Amino acid sequence: MSEENGKWKRGCYFDGSFGHYYNSVRIIRFAEELGWKGTDCRSEPPTDGPLELPDTTPDENFDYEWLVEVVDKIEEWLDKHTGIEEGEHWCWSDGDFGLWLFDEDGEHAE
Repeated sequence: MSEENGKWKRGCYFDGSFGHYYNSVRIIRFAEELGWKGTDCRSEPPTDGPLELPDTTPDENFDYEWLVEVVDKIEEWLDKHTGIEEGEHWCWSDGDFGLWLFDEDGEHAE
């Protein structure tokens, strides 16, 4: 967030070179710090606090599809709860996650 105007700056927040799992965990923690609870992403019975995730990249038995769904929900939550401008969207782009500007056709505007 820009300290000058109190708005989120467009651009990369999580560099794709760190890998999908690591960045997904970082996105989840980022959203949790901003107030995202993820109650519909929790195990049964739901728990309070941060989502529990392995500290290192898990093996093929980990439910990566679930992780993708969680980050998709976070994208929507961030769009609704961070006071971004029209045409801006939190999402992955070219392997990086950040806040990007899109035109009316859904193409990058910058």
